[in-house]
Amino acid sequence: MFSQNIIEMIIILFLFSFAIAISLKEYKLGRYKSFMLTIYFEILLVLSLFISNIYENTVISVINNYLNISMILIGMMLVFNGFIFIKEFKNKSSNKKTKLKLSKVKLLVKNNISIIILLTCSYFGVLINIIYLAPSIWFPIFDLGIVLAFFSFILIVVIYSFLNNFIQTKKTYGFIGKFLILMGLYFLAIYAFVPNFQIALSSSMNPLDLPINNMLIYILAIGIICFISGFIIKRSKKFKNLI
Repeated sequence: MFSQNIIEMIIILFLFSFAIAISLKEYKLGRYKSFMLTIYFEILLVLSLFISNIYENTVISVINNYLNISMILIGMMLVFNGFIFIKEFKNKSSNKKTKLKLSKVKLLVKNNISIIILLTCSYFGVLINIIYLAPSIWFPIFDLGIVLAFFSFILIVVIYSFLNNFIQTKKTYGFIGKFLILMGLYFLAIYAFVPNFQIALSSSMNPLDLPINNMLIYILAIGIICFISGFIIKRSKKFKNLI
């Protein structure tokens, strides 16, 4: 039987691998560049896990204390990145040329910001959850990281190859953008609302007591962020009619 933590790790690994694979296809980098970018990503992940393994006690303590808030931030970034992805590719498909005089590096970052954000979120999301999972299954962080990094690489290669060879679609940025938004909302639900809801159900309390002091703070903060983000998106010409 798989534990809940293992199932969550598999889901997270699959979601990020799928998002990276379809993004690489959408960017049309070619097989060689896509595979090399994937290899660099996995090498960076393994090196980070190696360093984490050296400072195991400190790193595990920090992750255990800040797991939920870290994944909530990643979820918010994914939702934001979904809109950025759609906007970026709509601009590319419209052949809009920037009038700003930027260096090649700045221009490269500006034109590919969505995949940079996605890779950053994927890196931290997978790294954090591997460190969190390792102690619960009595497995060294680095050893578990090697296995899951290899599994992630295989997933990305298989999904990318399948999409590249068998799925010939145009303007898939709409799909990947919405997928990233839903993926971000999934993380917000799992790490912000579900834990507090479970505590509320399992806690005994007086009629005027709250089961956890932070629950209303989380809900209020996320509600305010969603309200402000929705207002900005509604009023902004850049994000208008993205979906």
